[in-house]
Amino acid sequence: MRFVSRLRNAIVASLLLTLLTSFLSVPSAKANGFVEIACTGGTYRVDTSSFDAYSGTTCAGTLVIDPSTLTISATAFTHDSLLTGLLRSVTIPNSVTSIGASAFFDAPLTSLTLGNSITTIGDSAFASALVTSLTLPNSLTTIGPYAFYSVPLTSLTIPNLVTAIGDCAFCGASLTSLTLGSSVISIGRDAFDSSPITSLTIPASLTTLGPLAFASASLTCLTNLSTVSTATLITAGITNAASLQTCEAVEAARLAAIAAAAARTAAAAEATRLAAIAAANSAADAAKKQKELTEILSMIPSIAGLALNVGDLANTILTKQKCVKGKTIKYVKKGAKCPVGYVKKK
Repeated sequence: MRFVSRLRNAIVASLLLTLLTSFLSVPSAKANGFVEIACTGGTYRVDTSSFDAYSGTTCAGTLVIDPSTLTISATAFTHDSLLTGLLRSVTIPNSVTSIGASAFFDAPLTSLTLGNSITTIGDSAFASALVTSLTLPNSLTTIGPYAFYSVPLTSLTIPNLVTAIGDCAFCGASLTSLTLGSSVISIGRDAFDSSPITSLTIPASLTTLGPLAFASASLTCLTNLSTVSTATLITAGITNAASLQTCEAVEAARLAAIAAAAARTAAAAEATRLAAIAAANSAADAAKKQKELTEILSMIPSIAGLALNVGDLANTILTKQKCVKGKTIKYVKKGAKCPVGYVKKK
């Protein structure tokens, strides 16, 4: 009896241990790989294809994904009670090529690093994340619908290999800067709704532009404006499409305005310089004339003295008789005789 009791207890203990071990740890990576979750009480490896979010384990902080993982399965961490409100950082290793639909739906991530081998990001994969900046890998080709729904990004560059951007892929974001890759073929409905971007380059590869794809945009210009019809642009939410100029024309006008302003400034500066030169020349001329006048005025006493001497000479000539003796000259009154030895001269 005691043997049976011991056997029963051993079996129960073994079963409990097996259940606990299977719940907390996966001994090796499976086809879908496993993740390591930093949880209260330790770090646990959980298979990404079968992880049960309602297990009751309390986890927080950083999610570390095993570097051998190839795929993060759909809904791997969706609507989970243990991650919501706690998980803040995820780094996807370079081995991962695909992220399934809703893989991190509603996880309040503030830090997200994507590996450089990812080609597909599934529907709603990171919907409602809290990251404000994001670098998409150059390997990426497809962005699923709602992949980054309501993620508060302000700037985004779509890599050149991306061909499809799904419906509402970035709707609810707050993009003010958006660069579309050169291979984008289709942009889905509401893809960039709520983003107040002001300028945009439409890739020549684009053939499909969904309704309201750019609703809320505040575009002032478009590059490659002729790539898509005006009607399609209006349907896409660009209501001022009919009056939009190309960004090249807007930039040319901007540069022309800058050049004109610079020319006006240069002209004003040159006018000021010439006026200063003229003023300086005028002052120099005035000083020169003043000097000449001063010199003239300084000569007046000499002229007056000369005039007096001339007057005396005239008076002498008119009132006296000239008497000469060799080289000696004497003057006597008109009608008087010259001294002895002197001869009268007219």
